[in-house]
Amino acid sequence: MNQLTKTFHVDVVSKVDSRRYQGSFTTKKLTMGDLSKMGMLKARLGGGFNYDPSTGQGLDAATNLLNEMIVHCNVALVQKPDWFDPENMSDVNVLQQVYEEVASFEANFHATEPQVGGEGSSGSGEDSGSIELEGSRRSADAHQDLVDKKVPQISQL
Repeated sequence: MNQLTKTFHVDVVSKVDSRRYQGSFTTKKLTMGDLSKMGMLKARLGGGFNYDPSTGQGLDAATNLLNEMIVHCNVALVQKPDWFDPENMSDVNVLQQVYEEVASFEANFHATEPQVGGEGSSGSGEDSGSIELEGSRRSADAHQDLVDKKVPQISQL
């Protein structure tokens, strides 16, 4: 059985503010309630605007992804250093370091679960494509797609 939490350490020197950010974090496996809460918080953080990748309308993809990182960390982290306040940080690379650990744990947890579902579902966890975020209109399948993908590489805004 997989552990429901993971503790990891971050030690990053910011190129933006020349500050050293270090500390231990503990992330948890997200519940269905957590996934719902993430959707609500992300919609609120985005001012109710959704990013629609099919039309390119709504929030731009970079802001959408930034909101995803902030919300995911805020919901999944059960222990974090006092300095970690994603909405008030100025270096996205520090946030990205933490987010990659959090999302990697979630993806790793779900990659080993047997898939229950219909045709076309793949639970290999081997797909290295980018995560496509759909805002607050995500379905349960979209959440599964999110956690089955590897952590995306995020470029600086």
